[in-house]
Amino acid sequence: MSREPVLYIGTAAPLVEMARVWLAKTPGDSEAERREKSRAFPHDRIGAYDLSFPRYPDLSDLVFRTGLQVSEERVRAEVEKWAGKPPDPISISLDSVPSLDHRRALTELRNALQDQPVQIISRIGLTLQQFQRDLSDIRPELVLLDCHGTEEGFLLFEDGRALADFIPGERLFPLLRPRPRVLCLAACHSENVLKRVGDGADWRDSAVVYVLGETPVEVTACVAFQSMFYADLLRGETAGEAFDAAKQYLANDPTLGDLSVAIQEIAPSAKFRINEAGRDVRLPPTASVEAPPKDVSPPSPRRSAMIRRTADRFVGRRREMAQVIDALLPVRAGIGRGEQRIVTLTKEGGIGKTTMATEVSDWAGERGLFPGGVFELSCERFTTDQELLTGLLTLFGVPPADQRGDLLALLTAVLPQVIPQGQPALLLLDNLDDLFGQHTPREVRDRATAALETALTVASDLRILATCRWPLGLSDYETEQEVPPMAEEECCDVFVSHLEDPAHRFEAQETWKQPDSVIRQIVQMSGQHPQSLQLLARQMGRKGMTLEKLRDEAREDLLEVLVDRLSSDDETNRLKKVEVSYELSYRHLSDEGKRLFEKLSRLPGGVWCGKFAEHSLDWHNLLGEGWRETLEKELDYFALVHYEPDGPDGETGVFQMLRPMLEFAWKKYEAAKHGEWEKTWIEFWRQRIGAWNEWISGRLPDEADVPEDQRRAAGARQQQLATALFARTEPNWLAVFEHAMKTDGPLTRWFLLELVTFCKLSGQRILLKALAQQAVTVLRAFGPEEDLASCLVTLGNVQRNLGEREEAKGGFQEALEIYRRLAKAHPAAFDQDVATTLNNLGNVQGDLGEREEAKGSYQEALEIYAPLFNRWPQAFGQQFRVVQRNYKTITE
Repeated sequence: MSREPVLYIGTAAPLVEMARVWLAKTPGDSEAERREKSRAFPHDRIGAYDLSFPRYPDLSDLVFRTGLQVSEERVRAEVEKWAGKPPDPISISLDSVPSLDHRRALTELRNALQDQPVQIISRIGLTLQQFQRDLSDIRPELVLLDCHGTEEGFLLFEDGRALADFIPGERLFPLLRPRPRVLCLAACHSENVLKRVGDGADWRDSAVVYVLGETPVEVTACVAFQSMFYADLLRGETAGEAFDAAKQYLANDPTLGDLSVAIQEIAPSAKFRINEAGRDVRLPPTASVEAPPKDVSPPSPRRSAMIRRTADRFVGRRREMAQVIDALLPVRAGIGRGEQRIVTLTKEGGIGKTTMATEVSDWAGERGLFPGGVFELSCERFTTDQELLTGLLTLFGVPPADQRGDLLALLTAVLPQVIPQGQPALLLLDNLDDLFGQHTPREVRDRATAALETALTVASDLRILATCRWPLGLSDYETEQEVPPMAEEECCDVFVSHLEDPAHRFEAQETWKQPDSVIRQIVQMSGQHPQSLQLLARQMGRKGMTLEKLRDEAREDLLEVLVDRLSSDDETNRLKKVEVSYELSYRHLSDEGKRLFEKLSRLPGGVWCGKFAEHSLDWHNLLGEGWRETLEKELDYFALVHYEPDGPDGETGVFQMLRPMLEFAWKKYEAAKHGEWEKTWIEFWRQRIGAWNEWISGRLPDEADVPEDQRRAAGARQQQLATALFARTEPNWLAVFEHAMKTDGPLTRWFLLELVTFCKLSGQRILLKALAQQAVTVLRAFGPEEDLASCLVTLGNVQRNLGEREEAKGGFQEALEIYRRLAKAHPAAFDQDVATTLNNLGNVQGDLGEREEAKGSYQEALEIYAPLFNRWPQAFGQQFRVVQRNYKTITE
């Protein structure tokens, strides 16, 4: 059987290097003796790397590193044989490993080879054991190793839990069995890997492509080189011909070409090498094998309800990510440490908890570490345990329409079907502040805790990664990981990544190492918060702005915080510093920009944009004629809002604020006078909710000029349109509802009744129940009785649908008492409401088996409806017949 050649791409992208640092004395009385003895240092037998001589050229002291997996006793014994005395351990270091940007590199290489006759199999997250197993399973003709390399001839693989594993050439090359036809070591200094192997790397029948030993290489240069090299190789060219073509291709690259570097520097195209014996290697037209290769790429886990990612490149936080991953992943068999199956990222808003959590989720998912699935749920707007349960059930595949009765019991039944036994799964719960915060009612926290405990008990292989300002309080399961301010070096990277002017980027990078440089002062004043750094960097886009001017502006506003040199930089002080960066951006807005920024605090769901959205919503009626230009040229430019596209074209999306910025905007809104605009805001949403509620029925107006045979289809389209508009603007009209509950009882009732149909059609019964309960609470305090009764009926209906029949019965009875009182004074106005409530009460009494009571309720309702029906049959016919049917059913 024949098959296409296989290109195996092994990518190792560890997050951090954890090593033990040692100091040894070099034996010998003279410099010449010590120089000779240093050549015999047993680095191979102990995996030592990063050797340096602090007293060069004396060479009397030797500092080196070993991985933590290397036995300390082994290191001491081997070095004592060499030096006559054991080395001294200095410290354990934890250093970030630079990012490879491997995701984009792999995508670009796949795209370049998509028309070539090759099968590409990738492994992201390469350990030495996994590499050996993959070679044995698939026997590839082409092997590409994409990883970091060191000047000592090591490649950086992974240990399976985010740490770097330093692999010297002498450990790597014996594993290359069967030997591939072409091996490419896309790693800095990889020539030194071959030098360590010596004759073992002198292949006569295979090509080896590597990088010059004295130089690093750019990821972009590797991708450009490989795209031409493999394409030519697969077209039948020899390895040497393909290599030469790839070097020339890279030399002509517009950004990485030979002319892009200074004369004394090595051009990217000159960094690549190929063994001379391998230049004549050519891939046969087909490779004859007994069976096609087994695809050993880790299976992609199910990814459900993915939380929106930021478009910005992830920078820093590698040490913190490694700690989270180590705490989150299941321990290996036989290791006795206890397992805390919830990892909660805590600390104040704006510090990057969500960004880091989603990056951890992606990191684990692409390595196949959670074969049971990766599930993500944004909990930002959840304020009750019922909303949490509804969100979890929907995430795990239970449609809202099927969520009835005891939701906790339903979750217990569903989870074992979704997450099979023995299949580790990850659940990311983002922003649990309103469920587990210090302001949350105790009973809500307790029930939310019970929901998470139930999930962990039922699904024994489930792990939860949560973000919250505070620990969740599940001590039996939880590990808290505080997200600290970023390290200063990482802050510099974040700041530079958001600068637009190359000159500003160059100045910041070149002056960073100076102990009191301007850029270092700006970082220290930022509170070392990612969001604050982004805002400060955007200020550099103002005309004539310099780093010195930015520092001086920030220092002027921060004077009160910075004046006390003895104050600790605690959370309060850091938040003050962060708010200064908000103030700097806000201060430089135009008056129109400031007003728009303040008004956006009333739009927590953001401003939905795009041709359809803007035509349907008419934002200019609320935000003014120039709203889009102000958003883009001022608020988005200064990073006070961010644009999240909905699709690949970027034409449709949402301008919105992160939560800390929303809180800052609300402070500005309260301080300003927006009374007249607030009336416009309420009326804007009232008009739209009222119209959408009419559309969502699917009934076209009688006067609509639509042919009879097309009315049904047109009504369905109208219903879909209204449902989409309701759903996409939900956080915004909920903000109006919350405002109404504080100020206007009749408006609260109106909003609730207008939302009933949408909530039912979209399956959001829990939301409808929460809104109805809030409305009832408000109207009991200061609302008219007729409004209270109406909301009680709405609440009773949704409780009955959810299986809460006793609670529904109590609500109907309370509403009936109110309507009876009102009907005595105004029978024409309220008799119908009495009858409707009696029918609802009869329904729930029948559900509870109270047949005689139900019969009495229906009978009384019929007595009220009968004269109304006789007098106005067209108006009351439907209600009369429904009660008749119910009465007949209960009596039979």
